[in-house]
Amino acid sequence: MVQSSGAEMLLILGGSVLIAFMGWALSSAKSTSNAVDADEAWTKMPASGKYTLNFYRQSGNHHRTVEVYGSRSDVESEIFKVFQRAGIDDQFMVFSPSNGIDYRRTHYNHRGSNEGKKVGGCLVTAN
Repeated sequence: MVQSSGAEMLLILGGSVLIAFMGWALSSAKSTSNAVDADEAWTKMPASGKYTLNFYRQSGNHHRTVEVYGSRSDVESEIFKVFQRAGIDDQFMVFSPSNGIDYRRTHYNHRGSNEGKKVGGCLVTAN
């Protein structure tokens, strides 16, 4: 029977900690947008015009695309109408990626046969 020395055990433990830290660092570096206030996000968009609303599901798949002509209130009323049908009342976050504004569902239950089939959010872009 082969016995491992304390140095070998320490090396294995140190390597495991290093791999776990690298995985955590890489996974947290993927997000390029941070949660912002909706007013702050709308400052980079035109006051009125044509907007494309790309609704996506919790799974990330495409749900539906809607074009809205008007102002911020017209766009948000369309988003909130779809969110209310999906059961998302006041529970959403606003992110500001480089190409638009992203309204996302904050929390959803990861259980059941309908997982991924519900609305997860909406990406607003100006045209």
